[in-house]
This record gives sequence, structure tokens and C-alpha cells, in this order.
Amino acid sequence: MAKAVRKKVTREKAIKKPLLTEVIEDLTGEPKKVWGEGTPWRTKSEFYVWLRGLLRRGWSKHPLRISKITANRFKAEKHFKNGRIMQVWHCKCEMCGITGPQKEFEVDHITAAGSLRGYDDILGFITRLLYIDDKDLRIVCKKCNSILAYSDKQGVTFEEAKAIKEAISLVGSKQDRKWLEERNVEPESTIAKRREQIIKILMTGG
Repeated sequence: MAKAVRKKVTREKAIKKPLLTEVIEDLTGEPKKVWGEGTPWRTKSEFYVWLRGLLRRGWSKHPLRISKITANRFKAEKHFKNGRIMQVWHCKCEMCGITGPQKEFEVDHITAAGSLRGYDDILGFITRLLYIDDKDLRIVCKKCNSILAYSDKQGVTFEEAKAIKEAISLVGSKQDRKWLEERNVEPESTIAKRREQIIKILMTGG
């Protein structure tokens, strides 16, 4: 009987023991905790992801964003297989010079809005995102917009980001060995080393 009681007490202690993996949130600078139990957001990170998305949706309807597109688009012919020809709106990328249908282009902030991970980031983010004029914006294709976003996130130049993303794409599609061999380069033995080979070649104009 004594053994049974001892086991029960041990089990109760185990239940009350706090989880070692529990994360202590950093609330420095936050005026109030508006996430957690009883709210739509489980964590601080989820709340600020939501807030960033909310502000981004506001930006999508900004009058200057719309006027930037309408002022820089032009009509071009679209040819269909049945011989029909239609006039559709096209744009030109200010980064790479490619032209194409308007839906394949974005209005980009020349100075990125930056991160929004806490209360102290809100004012700067809103200022860079919404307090802008025409000269703060540019028309870019979706590919260049993706490279610019990667460049901003990783803290590298546009050229470096472009080379890195191209290398990642070649490795992901298993075309890295072929790509290197076509340039008379002996592929390295590992994916990481082949990726570095590709980046180096692209950065030197290869």
C-alpha cells in the first residue's frame, strides 16, 4: 500500500512540474499583451504577422499605387490561336527591362517598408509603407519583386540575391550538375558546394 501512495504522489509532482520548453515572451516596449488565450492570436509573432498583412492590404488600395500603374502601362497586342487579336495592358520592369501583361507586375517601394515584429516597429513601418510619393515607387516584374524581397530579408545586394535564388532553383530542380557541366565546370560532390559554385559563376558574369 505504501508503494502505491508513493507512486501517486510522484505522479502528481510530475504533473505540476513546469514545462522546460515553455517560451518566455519578450514584452519589452509593448503597451499591452493583446494575444494569447481568448484572442485570435496564439503568440506575439502571429499578432504582428496579422497586423503586417492588414497594413499591406491597405497599401494595395493606396491611390498612389494605383496611379503608378495606370501612368506607366501601355497597350500591346495579344494574339490568340484562332487568329483573334486583342489589345491588353502591359508594363515594363524598371529593374530588368522585361515587358509583359500588367498582372505580372507589382508596384515596389524603393525603400522597403522593413520588418514589423513589435510595437516599436509600427511607426517606421507605416511611414515607409504609406507616407510616400511617386518617386518612392517603381514598377517591377514579379520575379524581380521576389528577388528584392529576398535581398531585403537577407541583407544582401540585388545581384547577390538574384544569383542565390537562381542557384537554389537549379539545385531544387536537379539541374545544377548539368548547368555546371555546360560551362565546363566540374561539379562539386555536395549540393551546398555546387550551389556556391553556381553563385560564384553568376556573380562574375558567367
